[in-house]
Amino acid sequence: ESSFICFLFSQEINNKKNPISIDQACTIIKKAKPTVYTLVRKRQIPHYKNGKKLYFYEDELLDWIAQGKRKTIQEIDEIAHKTGKRFK
Repeated sequence: ESSFICFLFSQEINNKKNPISIDQACTIIKKAKPTVYTLVRKRQIPHYKNGKKLYFYEDELLDWIAQGKRKTIQEIDEIAHKTGKRFK
């Protein structure tokens, strides 16, 4: 875990886009390795492959998580009010 923290710290300092391993990706998205392999196989998660090795980018994983955000009731009501549509 401390090596992962060092990795994140060095990535922050260098401000470069460094690839991360599947183990690090599992930690970031809080999913088990078999689940991540399934998401890769179904092409549902951003990833890169070089030979047999999988790579991920932390910022892409965080963006992927953010894309799954569901609107709150308040956000839905605001959209309905602006567009004049009603949702049930």
